[in-house]
Amino acid sequence: MSNKYYASFLSKLISALEGAPVSPAFWERVNLTQAVLLGHPKPASRSVAAPYFVTDLGVRKFADPAIFYREHLKEAAFEDPFTDEAISQILTNTTIELLADFIDVLILFTGSYSAVAQWVDVNIEKLISNAPYPCLINAGTVAAAMENPISLQLFERASELSTNINDKYGAEHRAAAFEIKRMHSPEKAMQRLNACANKLNEAEPSAKTQLDLALLANLKALADIDLDTGNESVSLSQAEEKLTLLNNEFRISDTDTYSRGVRYRSQIAINRAQIEVSSGNYAGACQILSRNVDDARNGAYDYLSEALGEYAYSLFLNGEYEKALETAREAFWHNYCIGGVSGIRMVREIGIASLVKMGSAEKAEELCSVSETDLIGSKGYGF
Repeated sequence: MSNKYYASFLSKLISALEGAPVSPAFWERVNLTQAVLLGHPKPASRSVAAPYFVTDLGVRKFADPAIFYREHLKEAAFEDPFTDEAISQILTNTTIELLADFIDVLILFTGSYSAVAQWVDVNIEKLISNAPYPCLINAGTVAAAMENPISLQLFERASELSTNINDKYGAEHRAAAFEIKRMHSPEKAMQRLNACANKLNEAEPSAKTQLDLALLANLKALADIDLDTGNESVSLSQAEEKLTLLNNEFRISDTDTYSRGVRYRSQIAINRAQIEVSSGNYAGACQILSRNVDDARNGAYDYLSEALGEYAYSLFLNGEYEKALETAREAFWHNYCIGGVSGIRMVREIGIASLVKMGSAEKAEELCSVSETDLIGSKGYGF
């Protein structure tokens, strides 16, 4: 089948879902996918409703896109044409220059990590020999998400091809994340990160370099936990210091990198709160995450859903059930707007548990029933 066939399928899917209960995020995802399939210019902007799953710095496998896609297929009563064989054919027929975009939208729209990763595995020599940096990153991230060690070859090749220190660090960061999370080799990751830190500290100061140093310190905290060094709080403090420097010195001159820094500050706050939770200091976690919600409202509104969800969970752990329920309800709507399937599930679970603790078992059962039948929040039941 040609790419036009799959683009035509998307047109039929769009028509079938007009007026149906769909996620607000569906339209951006389907329009982007169709544009790439047809070789048309991609939309000028892209929101968090269409996440870059294939550039994830934590090399995670996200269940969200597959669930999101299946729920819309179910609503339209359509069969899925994007079989593993079809995805392999699409990628095989794509030029190496466009491969990064195709890997991106196939994961975004279908969530078929296994099919893409299998194709990457079969074509590893071709990719190592010919693929440009963005393609190596996307292919490596998908392979890493599927726990395939060939991802290290792809990241290290991307590092070799990088034309600047920030791209180089982006590749090395993902390699280190794979070593920590998938290979369970924090020692190797720490060696890699220390070498990167030396090079970044020697580089001319810039917003991007400060951001990279913050990301590096944040990842080192994860390695510290695995190595049981006891230094994870120190590493997170170093990450916060770098982001403060980014805020103070580069806020005006590099607004894009500053904006990214605000978003990563939220992740660091969440990591710090998790350390407090692990030590039983739920009130301390609430304080950290309350400030994080305020920061997200003021500087990273697109990422407010995650900030609210984590705050709701800390409130529940701290026994503040009514406030946890209220916060989870707000988080639900933000997740619904961006197609955050796992976020929707998480905050509903917090809501159910809070209702039970508050003695509202009947309402908890109602919400539990909704959670089982309305995975993407589009049926009109709400929270």
